[in-house]
Formats: sequence, structure tokens, C-alpha cells
Amino acid sequence: MMSGRTTARRAAALLAWCALVTGASAVVTTPAVAAVPTGTMSAGTVTDGRSLLYVNNPDSLRNTDLAEAGRSISGHHLTAGGVYRAYFAHVNRTSPAVSLHYGIRLTNGRSTATVVTRTRSVWRAGAAGIGGAALADFFNGSENTTITVPGQGQAWLYRSDQLGSGLPAAVNQYLVGAADFTTTGTLVAEVLAWSTSLPTGGSYTYPGYAIDLRDGQAQHRFDKGLSPISAATLTITSTLHTGKVEDQLLSATAGGNTACPTNSYANTGWATNLNHLLNAGALGGDLVSLTTPEGPLVTPCVNSPFGGGKPNLRNWGVGYTVQLTVDNQSYAPRTLALVASGIGGAVNVAYRPPGGTTWQSALVGDLASFTWATVTAPPGLSTFTASFAVSGPGPAGLLHRLRTTG
Repeated sequence: MMSGRTTARRAAALLAWCALVTGASAVVTTPAVAAVPTGTMSAGTVTDGRSLLYVNNPDSLRNTDLAEAGRSISGHHLTAGGVYRAYFAHVNRTSPAVSLHYGIRLTNGRSTATVVTRTRSVWRAGAAGIGGAALADFFNGSENTTITVPGQGQAWLYRSDQLGSGLPAAVNQYLVGAADFTTTGTLVAEVLAWSTSLPTGGSYTYPGYAIDLRDGQAQHRFDKGLSPISAATLTITSTLHTGKVEDQLLSATAGGNTACPTNSYANTGWATNLNHLLNAGALGGDLVSLTTPEGPLVTPCVNSPFGGGKPNLRNWGVGYTVQLTVDNQSYAPRTLALVASGIGGAVNVAYRPPGGTTWQSALVGDLASFTWATVTAPPGLSTFTASFAVSGPGPAGLLHRLRTTG
């Protein structure tokens, strides 16, 4: 309920405005700024009941990483009754050059069959800019594919040669894909890449946490693992007064990841999908931590246990929900925009504006403003919900602003 003071203030503002517009010779003027809009933003990782199976290691797939060489890329134990999202991003760096397919093979060690239901999936091979479009198509998609893994047997959850056009990734092309699925029994998920022949039967040597060589130096930043978190929520609360203000540079709270400090990205905006170690102003609490196949936990705000390098946990494939609450204390509707730009490079973004039912995509340039959601806040309290997700591969994060346009 409004206080008497608030009601009186708004009534006085309304009377003053009416005095300007009544009479034939009245002139409507732009109201002066009464106060800089204020606000706060917090990020807390939340679970939608879905665990994230994330694979971006090795970042560059080479001939020695392929099933033809007797290797699997990764392996994870999935619990009974689990709900999962698999997400991967690699680049084909084979030499001699071969085209690549990609898949996730399930092994059932029990005597009874296990049923897996795949509810959406996507596969893309091509240039770096495909990531956002791939995620948008993924979120817009829906399927109901039942896969039975026989007792003491195997089946494929996901095979790129059965999805979309089925084209493999040529040398120097990126492999990006995702799948949502549920399982009724304990399984081992084995991630495989191959060129000429589909892997059948047998077992493959798991190379462990691979170290990628860049310019002759080992990089420990590329990660794979399983996380119980596949969704993050950004809560934004903003107060609007009279006047026109370009950007609201909200104070930001890191949120739920206790290994990450609370950060404020003052006078610039707030950043997501960016490791705190790589940018001290970025939120860290929105980033997932991954349990690797080897056992150690990789956490975004501390060095990797594998050689001490900085981890590369940018929340690729993680869906964000933006919850925006606006208290418009002026007397007229105000238009607000959620603006994002790449920070450190271009970013592939999939997004769904408030009230939208279809996901869209954009390749957002480094520090190039991109308006992905616009809302009109009437006088008083109002709430809006929007969604976005970032796709890899790429070195950058997202810089966010809340902008008032009138």
C-alpha cells in the first residue's frame, strides 16, 4: 500500500503536469531530473532440476583425440532419475585434416534396461558465429525421442550424423551442440569424436584432463565436467524518478557461488559469462562449478587444480532468467531497455525478450551496444521477465546496462 507521503508526492506531480498541458497556449516541457535512478542487481545460481554436462576440453580436437585413435574425449556417471543438459564446443584442428562427427554414447552396467528421453537437441558445424543461432534453435525446439539402453549394453544419446543436415565439421570449423534429456537409471555417458567410421563396441582410452598447447605453452583453462546447475537468475530492482537518464549503472552482488567474492562493476555496467579471474569487475556467483571426470572440482574463482591455470567457466549453454522489478515514481510511463555488448570480444547470444515466445540470436560485437529487450514501465510497480544464454566458443563475456530512454 502506498504511504500518504508517496501519494501526495505523485498527486502534486500530476497536478503540475496538468497545469502545463491545459489551455490553448500551454507548452509541454521535458521534466527536470529529480534524482538519478537507483537500483541493485544480484545474481544467484539456481537449479531447474537439470544438471549440466559440459565439454570444452580439449578445446581443439586433434587426430589423437578421435575414436579412430582409440580415444574418448570425456566420460561421466549419470545418476538414476536424472535430468540433464549436454553442451559442447570444440574446433576441428586435425592434421592431416579430416572432417569430424561427434556423439555421446551411453553404457548401461545394470542387468535391466534403462530408458532415456531426449526432449531437444541441436548440432552445428561452421564458423564461430553459429553459436547463438544454434542455442536459439535449441531453445525453440522440442522433441520426444525415446532411447532404450539395454541391460549390459550401449546406445547413442546423441549423434551429429543423425541431427540436422548431418554434415561433419571440416578442419578449422567449430563443433557446437546441445541436448536435453532424462534418464531412469544409472548410466555412463562417453563423449566421442570420429571421422570415417562410427565407433562400435569396445572401450576407448580416456585421456584425462587434456592440456591444450597454444603458442608452445600449456593452457589449463579448458574444462569439462558435470554441474548440478544449469540455470542462473539475475534479479534487478530499479527505481525511476522524473527525467531522462541514459544508463543505470546498478550495483551488483555476486550471488550464490561462495568461492567468488562480491563484485561491483561501478560506472560501467555489470558483466556475466566472464571468469572473475579474467576481469575483477565481473560477477562470479553466476558461474557454475564443474566436477571433472578425474574427480577434482573446478571452480571459476580459484585456479584450476590441473596445473594452476585459470579455468574457462563462462556458463556456455546456461540459461539466464532476468527478473526486472521497476518502481516508476514519475507520473508517466517510462521506456527501459536491457542493453548488452561483448566484453573482451564478440559474443554469441540467444535471447527471448519479455512476453516473447520465440528465441532469437545475435552476434554481439566487442563494446558494441545491442538492445535485446525493451519494456514500458507504467507509473507504480511493475515486473518483467526476459531470458538469454551465451554460446561458445569465444573468449568474451557480456557487459550489461539498464537504459532509460524516456
